[in-house]
Amino acid sequence: MGITGLLPFVKNACRKGNILELRGKSVAIDVSCLLHRGLTGCMDKIHMGEETKSYISYVDKYVKELLAMGCHVVMVFDGRPLPAKKGTNDDRREQREKRKEQAEMLLAKEREARDTYRLATSISTEIVQKTIEFFRKLPNVDIVVAPYEADAQLAYLMESKLVDA
Repeated sequence: MGITGLLPFVKNACRKGNILELRGKSVAIDVSCLLHRGLTGCMDKIHMGEETKSYISYVDKYVKELLAMGCHVVMVFDGRPLPAKKGTNDDRREQREKRKEQAEMLLAKEREARDTYRLATSISTEIVQKTIEFFRKLPNVDIVVAPYEADAQLAYLMESKLVDA
């Protein structure tokens, strides 16, 4: 997902750093990015209707790393779909459905099926709810569900100096 060509556009506003610079800071993270990565390891189970929470373990690995460094973690989740992106989201949903059907036909070809399932995976409300439920009890972790996409909420948190990074 994301915006095509965004990284080269913002490159000059970025700098290399070391995670140790975050020690003791308040850090906001876009949980959707981590969930997408975590879901790639279990998307076949999800599409087959099997119960799994390995995506939570994936996110937990990063959150625990920050907590171990004394960080206060603000986990920002996407909220409702942005109305201005309705056409884009509809196209993506249609593509995911096609890829899911294609993956089911490719199950005999396991690698191709996995790659296609990865492209068909989306973050459902149930996945978000299970993730929030897991993390909301942890000390030094706050949960924010953005009105729409997490990006704007992350920018607001930084601009308002509510988080350090």
